[in-house]
Amino acid sequence: MAAGGFCLLFVFIGVFSHVNFELSGTRFGVSMKTLGAVHLVFLPSIFITPQAGNVADRFGVRRAARAGIGLALFGVTLMLLDWLPAMLAGMALVAVGTFLAQALATGFVSRAAMGDRAAASGLYFASYFSGGWAGAVILGQVYTAYGWDALSSCVAFVPVGAAFLARDFEMPKAA
Repeated sequence: MAAGGFCLLFVFIGVFSHVNFELSGTRFGVSMKTLGAVHLVFLPSIFITPQAGNVADRFGVRRAARAGIGLALFGVTLMLLDWLPAMLAGMALVAVGTFLAQALATGFVSRAAMGDRAAASGLYFASYFSGGWAGAVILGQVYTAYGWDALSSCVAFVPVGAAFLARDFEMPKAA
């Protein structure tokens, strides 16, 4: 479970720490004035995240988490296109997908912990935030050396790993 949290913030921070460079560069030429408004793509996440519990109740935590991860992966794919609306839609999908999966994972950890729930939650969040740090540092090096397409390719592998790890999103059997 903790590795899944690592993957989620690795993707989110890896993408959003470097997307401004791509947007303001020669590919899109977004002005500094407009760049701040671009992050309005987070708005759908604000509305989706509180619904994570309802989504889990309806489809199950595992399927809902995989759907969120799938949205993020599709968003990364859209961000490879040389069309600003696709880049913005991709950013929105990465945000919605990772926020949804993270909300589901956090709720799952607190419900599934058989023993020390505080320790389980702490371990999950330590891994989650470590993933964000790693995403910023590692993908920053990738972006600097090889550009956006290489960063996106690296990021695309991580949601696949997270979806694989989501197979464990099942409540343990009561003893």
